[in-house]
Amino acid sequence: MQITSLTNLNYLKTISTKTGIRISNSTKSVLQAQPVLNEKGNPIFSFSKTDNETIWNTLSPVSFIKIAGKFSPITNYLLKTKVNNQKLDYPLMVSAVTDSKSLSLFAEGIWKWKLQSSLENSKFFDKLFANSVKWLTANKNQDRLKINLPKNVFTRNESIKIFAQVYDRLFNLSDNAKLVGIIRNKSVKRKIDFIYNSNGEYESIIPEIAPGNYSISVKAMIEGDTLKGKAKFTVADFNAEKIRRKVNSDLLKRISGASGGEFMLLNNSDRITDILIKNYTKREKRNIIDFVLFPSIFLLFFIIFVFSLEWILRKKKSLI
Repeated sequence: MQITSLTNLNYLKTISTKTGIRISNSTKSVLQAQPVLNEKGNPIFSFSKTDNETIWNTLSPVSFIKIAGKFSPITNYLLKTKVNNQKLDYPLMVSAVTDSKSLSLFAEGIWKWKLQSSLENSKFFDKLFANSVKWLTANKNQDRLKINLPKNVFTRNESIKIFAQVYDRLFNLSDNAKLVGIIRNKSVKRKIDFIYNSNGEYESIIPEIAPGNYSISVKAMIEGDTLKGKAKFTVADFNAEKIRRKVNSDLLKRISGASGGEFMLLNNSDRITDILIKNYTKREKRNIIDFVLFPSIFLLFFIIFVFSLEWILRKKKSLI
């Protein structure tokens, strides 16, 4: 809500319980003032890595609407004012949270901020209002820490994967939170660590754990807030092979088709013989090896001559 010099203050009185602005009379004055950042860590102002305070100090003055009234304890001073380089304890922008949320800006001429941002190629002005809309529309009762499991029942030999999603105050997924988890049952208590897996989730893997019913408690620290989440799962004491005893016909048909085979049930087993005979082809394979005993005829004659000469010598010496 933007309060300008034309705003009907009588209407503001009717919604004071929502805005926390208690107007005493209908008088108001207009001053030229600069904004002073009062809540540096507020998510509405998380629009740049540059120092927020430096950005606000360089903004042009706007017409500050000063009203006669007070602010209830439910209001937070997001921006204060500075007139003639003197800081005033009077808000330029306030927020309130009751059963709903509200933002009130006591200024007109904020087009100067838009113009200044455009000239400096800055997205400050657009981000400021985008974050304001996110903060106003975010459900304050919505869980900012969500714990997810792929299923609720695991077998004793399965690895258990635990996923967590953490949201900041504007309900954007956060990648800089710190998570600590504990799983427990009557006899087991184990600490688990989470790592960010770049898909907007934090992941923890438990390689093996005894059968039983378990609860998971997770704490996430982000922006000074501590978030809590819980989940449950069961590790069953049975073999994975016995989970499904029925024949998975579709899977077997796909395997047999991919390998060029054929799937059939036991009651069609008589067809196996016919298929084997039909697809049987008699094949004969011969291996012929040529082995040459004497690769040279001259070598053969030489061997015969040597043996003959030996026989003649033995004969002369009456050795035979």
